[in-house]
Amino acid sequence: MEQELTCPKCKGNKFSLLAKDTFKCAYCGNVFSMEKKEEPAPAQDPKQLTQPAPQIIYIQPSNNQEETSVEEPKSIWDEFREWPEWVQWFIIWIIGMFGFFVFKLITGGL
Repeated sequence: MEQELTCPKCKGNKFSLLAKDTFKCAYCGNVFSMEKKEEPAPAQDPKQLTQPAPQIIYIQPSNNQEETSVEEPKSIWDEFREWPEWVQWFIIWIIGMFGFFVFKLITGGL
């Protein structure tokens, strides 16, 4: 079914196309879009709408499973100590230089 396009504000029938499905009224300048109406979906057979019964699965724990030990998470310092010594010294040097430059900036030395 084709419907005549009119401005929703002034009901004018002269307009210009701005973009796909977007128009501008020649009389009042109103910009509006033409929305397509969706047709309702066809009714489905009620037999198709029923869902199958859910399946129930029983899981029995076995007694022959090995117990697993849970380790505590490592702290950042434990991780740091595992790095090579030269990496540790380099990071300490970077932190020291950063502190030095912050001190110089605060005191006006730079």
